[in-house]
Amino acid sequence: MNSVLGSAYKVRKVGESVQELAFGISFEKYLLQNKNSKRIARFNYLLKETQAAVGIADLVAIKVAKLNKSEFRFIEALERLPVLGSSFILAELENHKRISRKSILARSPFSKRFIQTVLLEMAKIGMIAEDKRGYIHLHDRFKLPLTEITFFELKITDWRRAYFQAAQAQSYADRTYCVFPVDKKRLLLKNKQEFLRAGIGVIVFDVGSSSAEEIVQAKVGSPKRLANKIYMIFQLSKFISGRAGRRSKDQKKREKSLFSRLTSMLIRTIFR
Repeated sequence: MNSVLGSAYKVRKVGESVQELAFGISFEKYLLQNKNSKRIARFNYLLKETQAAVGIADLVAIKVAKLNKSEFRFIEALERLPVLGSSFILAELENHKRISRKSILARSPFSKRFIQTVLLEMAKIGMIAEDKRGYIHLHDRFKLPLTEITFFELKITDWRRAYFQAAQAQSYADRTYCVFPVDKKRLLLKNKQEFLRAGIGVIVFDVGSSSAEEIVQAKVGSPKRLANKIYMIFQLSKFISGRAGRRSKDQKKREKSLFSRLTSMLIRTIFR
């Protein structure tokens, strides 16, 4: 009996994984086809399964205004710096404009030695300057680009888990959405107030007609942690620097392989 129940559970979980993967691919295509419309989010770049400062983001749409020389130089410089330490330091400089080395070290969640090393690397590439009093500022030749980040968490069943992950993403995203199949609309409307209170948007997506409906509008707000937003700009820099083409091809291969493996697992589990 336990063996039968165990097999049934495996069938259900593998089936959900296959459905969720197919659902995600369909919604990604929908976003790309509508990236210049006002339906959900306008964006220049769409990052998929991207490591964020907190967790891994299913889909992140990033809108960037045309980069001027100082903003493009900023993006290029990120390629040569460690992500975590630099994100923290750049957020401190953006918030305070000028800040003493002593204050940076005191505020840092990282070791003093590590932050000193990162500061040295940033100085070497001319990104920061330090005056005689030990106050550090971002060089005029570098400027943090203006970005608008929209986060999407895709789930086919567990709305509470999607809610939790979207709430985490508010630390770096300007807007966050949970995306579900259209047949979950009634359930989601029953729990609408939960999303409204948190400022999290809800979208139901119909794979068959490739159409989306925003049943709860996402609240637009400043990310709770600027360092986490800069971390995501680091991820964006990898795409702008020319790695995007190679990574997207690799991603498609991994998707195809994963989809095949999940389908094979489902068939083997059913007929075992």
